[in-house]
Amino acid sequence: MVIKTSIYRFVVLLLFVFILSGCSSSSESTSSDPSNLNGANDDNVPTETNDPESSTDTGLNPAEDAPTLTEEESETQNTTKVSFEITVPAYQSNELSVLLEWGDFYFSATWVGDEFWSASADLPQNTVQTLIVTFYDNMGGIELARSNQEYRSGNNDAETFVVGVDQFDRNLFDADEDGINNLDELIAGSDPFVDEDSLLPIEDYTPTTVLFPWDFEAYLTEERPLFITFAPHPNNPNQDSLSGNLDIDADGNGVLMHNFKPNLDYRNTSGTRIHSENSVSWEGVINSYDGSDYTATTNVSSTVTLVDEYTRRYVEESDGGAFGTYQFTGNRSSDLIGKLIDDTSVCDPVAGTYFEVSFNGVRRTQTRTSITKEIDDPYWRVVEETDFIDQENGIETTEYFSREFKFRKFRKSFGGYQEVIGFPCDFVDFPP
Repeated sequence: MVIKTSIYRFVVLLLFVFILSGCSSSSESTSSDPSNLNGANDDNVPTETNDPESSTDTGLNPAEDAPTLTEEESETQNTTKVSFEITVPAYQSNELSVLLEWGDFYFSATWVGDEFWSASADLPQNTVQTLIVTFYDNMGGIELARSNQEYRSGNNDAETFVVGVDQFDRNLFDADEDGINNLDELIAGSDPFVDEDSLLPIEDYTPTTVLFPWDFEAYLTEERPLFITFAPHPNNPNQDSLSGNLDIDADGNGVLMHNFKPNLDYRNTSGTRIHSENSVSWEGVINSYDGSDYTATTNVSSTVTLVDEYTRRYVEESDGGAFGTYQFTGNRSSDLIGKLIDDTSVCDPVAGTYFEVSFNGVRRTQTRTSITKEIDDPYWRVVEETDFIDQENGIETTEYFSREFKFRKFRKSFGGYQEVIGFPCDFVDFPP
């Protein structure tokens, strides 16, 4: 009886030891979790490994591994309403438009009146982008001008930004690549997609220009000082009215008085010559009478300037008219660059401008003539615009190119004019 009781107690004791050993192994297994190696759990804090909600097959911690937004993404971007006040270059059309671009934002402007347009947009605050404003015709088919500038939006709820007309560049757009921008071509009435120059005829000469480079200097020689008395030639007694004199001092300064009266008609030329180190100028008057009806007076101011050994500049201003049964008037200005022709004292014009406005009392027309050439251009451009005053919409325009610039020259020996190429430009008065 005692033995059985002892055996029973022994068996119970073994069973208790076995159970205690099993509980100790479960605790060691829990303490070997990698999170304990990283210091995630304290030895005195039990780990709830038996909670089915805290244990998943993926091994992810929902609090740490779920996707998150950045601080900028988690906050709503603030915007400001920007009003754009725009002034475009002056041009009239029923198909104009203005488009604005700022970063990824595109919006159009509304016409207010005249050259004024406006636009508005909600833009992110405190942001810098390049603002591009483009002015179009033909409902966006023809670019006219563009403004490019940096614009930073502010932090207010609303603000205004002004784009002025002087911020537009019209020279960005030249569809036909003829050197004239689209806007200027449209204003002039030409087609911005067609190079009209390629269609113009090419002539040998410009129209004969009414310039006077020969009318004073042609009486001089290289002698200094120089004094000449004008008198009739012994073999031509009909020129008994030829008179006057030329008096030029050693420095090249002096006066001219030349009176030429072959018959009833006459032509009197008077002027003052002024020489500085690198230029020779004339201030003079030419009076004439045709012997029957018309008298004429022309005032002339001209200067030839030494540029370099082979280059000269000729500048002239003249105005005058002829008066008789009808009236003829003309105002002219020229600024020409000439190259010295070999073995001569004459310069051939290679670049420059000539402008003339003349009135013809017989035809009742006013003609505006321009002759222009850049130094690298192959030809002179001639534009003649004639306004028939008594006719409604009677304006006629002629345009062409010319190979040579042509002057007229007075024939001092027997009157009248001849056409010449070039102007006197190489004077003994210039420094060697």
